[in-house]
Amino acid sequence: MPTALATAYCNRADVEAILSAEGLELRLDDTGDNMVSAAELDRVNQAIYYATTRVNLYCQALYATADLATSWLVNEWASIIASRWLCKRRGNPIPKSLEETFQGNDNDPGVIGEMKLVRAGSLQIPDIGQQNVPWPLWSNVRVDQGYRLRKLRVERPISERTTAVGYTQKVDRVADLIIENW
Repeated sequence: MPTALATAYCNRADVEAILSAEGLELRLDDTGDNMVSAAELDRVNQAIYYATTRVNLYCQALYATADLATSWLVNEWASIIASRWLCKRRGNPIPKSLEETFQGNDNDPGVIGEMKLVRAGSLQIPDIGQQNVPWPLWSNVRVDQGYRLRKLRVERPISERTTAVGYTQKVDRVADLIIENW
């Protein structure tokens, strides 16, 4: 079994808010003795980790994990996915309203549809920023004829000032110190 995730997007109370306390207990009680053991209770953590992983699958390329953990919308998605997983894990039918919320209908894309739109870049998660800018990065350059090699010089005051995550820009410090008198 994989280790626990460092960041989860929902908790037991969120799942219980969707399924109700009794509904959650019915979906966890595998032995039918009306008591939930520690091993059965661990299924809630599995559902939460499953839901967090699914949200990461669609959204982590665009958003930082720490930012996703602060979003109410992501919390709602993860809670619905975890609740659905708990409902179907023993082959039981999923409540129609929960399945419709997950799959969507003609008027609403549903949780999975919204996450696909986020991955495609057509939908932005409100209240959090993307980890990279959604437009291409470029630098304005000029050709410096005073050098035989490496003639291109970046005009940083008029170039893109943001940098992509994971990309380190090579800075020519000597060229920054040159004061040109034309």
